[in-house]
Amino acid sequence: MDLYNYSDVIEYLNKNIGFSDEEIYDFKKQDLSDNFKDIFGKYFFFCQTNLLEENQKFNIYPASFYFKNDSTNNAAADYYENGFYLININEGFFYNLYEIFLGDNNLFKINKTLQELLFLNNGNKISVNYLMFQASTLFTFYHELGHLIQYSGMYGKSSNLNNSESYKNDAKPFDFNNHLMEYDSDLYGASYVLNHILIYFDELDYELKNTQNYEKTLSLGLSSIIINFLLLLGKDYKSTKVFYRETYHPHIYIRIFYIMDHFISNSVDEKYEVKSNNVLKSSIDIVSQFFPDGNLILKNLFNSLLNDFDNIKKYYDDIYDGSEKLMYLAKHKQQV
Repeated sequence: MDLYNYSDVIEYLNKNIGFSDEEIYDFKKQDLSDNFKDIFGKYFFFCQTNLLEENQKFNIYPASFYFKNDSTNNAAADYYENGFYLININEGFFYNLYEIFLGDNNLFKINKTLQELLFLNNGNKISVNYLMFQASTLFTFYHELGHLIQYSGMYGKSSNLNNSESYKNDAKPFDFNNHLMEYDSDLYGASYVLNHILIYFDELDYELKNTQNYEKTLSLGLSSIIINFLLLLGKDYKSTKVFYRETYHPHIYIRIFYIMDHFISNSVDEKYEVKSNNVLKSSIDIVSQFFPDGNLILKNLFNSLLNDFDNIKKYYDDIYDGSEKLMYLAKHKQQV
């Protein structure tokens, strides 16, 4: 059985996990364009290769990736009692990310805000919208991988474990450790996005390497992650109430705050004087081009950061301090 082959993976999971054919989305059998099938296939191969070849570092064997046959926006990491570690992304979520970034190729040609990112095309064999699609889907995979790494360090596992990214899970009771795990996985995924986008910045012609473009590159990565979050939030992304020790996931504004801080603190380059306000404003400006209520998002976010900054910063500090003590987190196992 070839576990780099999606059809064989479906058979493998049906046999070992007990999935039915209806639970796994087989993109090869769908009425999709050849280009879209190719994108599905490349993403599967990337994720599966990573799991098969990196899993020994983290003791997450056997591990596998699949697309879930579900039209909603969600992704998940699962551990099964028989020792299997799985990552899945809903086909609906993957499709919606594709539509946002790649469905309208003219958007980057006619939109003034998005045109300001086209400098990244210089000398690169990738379009800016595809780079954003990569950043968003890379974050999804590595965020879930972070959860698998966490599971591997939980001693005495005696039952199935699951972390689902949909905010519908927030009906579950608050547990501070869940916030620590989400924080840890967020930064694990964000680190890979940051490394990925800075590769493209490093390949720019010398005259394009300046502080403004450096900030724009960071904003591209951050905005790709924010769009990911907003899809997972669904209609609730308009909510303005900031919460702290509530629900399954930290509030989206807190997540944006600590990911932005992570981006800036881990991309220090003495040649560029990066200002966090510039990165945040540019990120939200980019997000606003993809969501009809983008200006509302921008207004609410800045108002919350202004009015609740002390509380947001304090909870961020609490999460950071807590993460230093929870030793099964991914941050304690490998530095990206």
